Amino acid sequence: MKRLVLLSMTMIMLIFSTSIWAAGVFEEFESGPGDFVEGNGFSASGGKFTFTGNGNNTTSFVEWSGGLNPGEWNPVPGNTNYFSDFGVSVDVTWLNGSEDAGYGLSVCNQENASGTADYIRFFIYAVGSNTAYKITAVQDGNSQTLVDLTPSDAIRNNSTNELFIFKSGNYLAFSINDTEVEELEIDGCSGGSVGLEVSNLANVTFDNFKLLPFFYEDFSGGMGGFSSKDFFSVSDEQLHFNGDGSDDLQSLPWDGGYNPGGWNPSPGHSNYFENFSVSIDTFWAGASELGGYGLSVCNHENSSGSPDYVIFIIAGDGSYTVSTVINDVYEKPVDWTSSSLINANGSGSNELSINKEDNQFSFSINGTDVEQLEIDGCVGGSVNLEVSKNVDVTFDSFFLMDLPPTKKANSDPTLPPPISVVNQRPVANFSVTPPSGKAPLTVTLDASVLSKDADGTITTYQWNSSDGQTANGSVTSITFGTVGTYTITLLVTDDKGASSNPLDRTVTVVADDAPPPPTPPVDEGDLVLAFEGLEEFYKVGAKVSIDLVQKIQRSRFERVDLWVAVKLPGGDFLFWTGIPLAPFSPQPQPFKESIESLDDRVRLLADFEVSPGLGGDYTFYAAFVEEGMNPVSNGLAIQKIIQGETTLAN
Repeated sequence: MKRLVLLSMTMIMLIFSTSIWAAGVFEEFESGPGDFVEGNGFSASGGKFTFTGNGNNTTSFVEWSGGLNPGEWNPVPGNTNYFSDFGVSVDVTWLNGSEDAGYGLSVCNQENASGTADYIRFFIYAVGSNTAYKITAVQDGNSQTLVDLTPSDAIRNNSTNELFIFKSGNYLAFSINDTEVEELEIDGCSGGSVGLEVSNLANVTFDNFKLLPFFYEDFSGGMGGFSSKDFFSVSDEQLHFNGDGSDDLQSLPWDGGYNPGGWNPSPGHSNYFENFSVSIDTFWAGASELGGYGLSVCNHENSSGSPDYVIFIIAGDGSYTVSTVINDVYEKPVDWTSSSLINANGSGSNELSINKEDNQFSFSINGTDVEQLEIDGCVGGSVNLEVSKNVDVTFDSFFLMDLPPTKKANSDPTLPPPISVVNQRPVANFSVTPPSGKAPLTVTLDASVLSKDADGTITTYQWNSSDGQTANGSVTSITFGTVGTYTITLLVTDDKGASSNPLDRTVTVVADDAPPPPTPPVDEGDLVLAFEGLEEFYKVGAKVSIDLVQKIQRSRFERVDLWVAVKLPGGDFLFWTGIPLAPFSPQPQPFKESIESLDDRVRLLADFEVSPGLGGDYTFYAAFVEEGMNPVSNGLAIQKIIQGETTLAN
């Protein structure tokens, strides 16, 4: 079974022992029977689910029957209480009655051809001197004792005991108080209901019933729940991806279950996941070491008809990134970050995992959390594999656990606290207009668009200049009266009290009779923009020549578009089109698209003569924008922006 047993059981036992179960099928009976039905000796009271026997030498059974479409004790595939592969546990306590009475869990409850019940039953006998457990089954109406009464030191005599059953295919493992006591292969148990069963000779309480279905793809029999798609193939019990060398991402949704909905499922589809844990083994097999590969979650179509998603990918060079699109807004909460946890350049496989509980996400590499983020707007959707077509990758051991919506996150004070999410620091950024000029010089400082906070809002803006001036607010101004070069520093603080790293910009002030200095570039490491040749004032008859310097060096996953515009005296905008015969348009559009590497200087205006009637104030803008985004309607898409102002005489 390859890594199935070890991986699946380890993942499930870890989840059973943490607070994430507060968001799963977790019945703690504080407010009633939950999705169990009272009757036949079962009732909820005092925060427990109690069984009172009738004294007969028979057993009573009650199934968990929750979800949108339960099927009573004998569900069929498609019913929400039909479970094929799962882990289930419950705490049981003997109250009184016969010491020879058994009690515990019953799984694979299904109606056979003769109209009677098939099942697998796991009982313990935890009172007196002969504590033991027993496993029995009925298949096709034939009763079997799979494990007869067996003493075990794992059982706590006359106390509470936790029973646990793990099932994957025909493999079942049985545990008592976190100690595995049996591993069995049991044919004929494809699935059914899961519930509690007790001898009528005993009175027993149940508590903390936990049930988790999961899906596992080991590719031993083909694509499994993944559909055939270009560049993907299965051989040697692994899923292989061999791209065509282009820079596009290829997405492959898990589309399994009884009622899948493709990449864009809705609640009720079997591949719609709201809360979940997913992992995949990956191996870089060649081609580009910058090509990304990994997982995407929350894939669904938003109101504008385009896809939303959260992507977690690594690259062969040993780096990872997390990016999102929520309601058409692209963000990168985690930029490409090198990690020693990653086995780079094919030196070994890498297991990637994502755990989601409501808006809390944790991202792990090889069993170690690398990021914990709060991501709003991601309710649910499909879970996909993501690969850049310029890389070759092998996938294996896809493991996906479905955790239903949160209902009782803090109802049990004995549970550990939920995972704490680290607040991300805001990022300070701002423009200076103009960045240079003659004394006295008043500059406008604008951080309203460029400063960002990925998981909250910026509440304070603190400005300081090197000559001792201070200011507040997202947009403000400072005046420099004497010649010199000054540094302006911005520090921003978010609504959770976290402060950014300080960001500095310089302003150059020259004497009134000195020529204006060249406009300094906006340099943010991998992005450079600068206007050259733009003067503060032009007379009628003067000739205007303006160059735009652009430099960028990024990966193919961080491409940007370049937008260039001028604001006319009446307030209208013209946008540079990049089309020689029609260089301007009133319609918003990029000047250059899909840029990842560029070192260029372009002449925006060449010896343009100022004519009478053109007078007024003009403002030129240039901005690097997230690829495919419109900065006019979505200011958050702007990564870097500069502006320059001039006045034309009438």
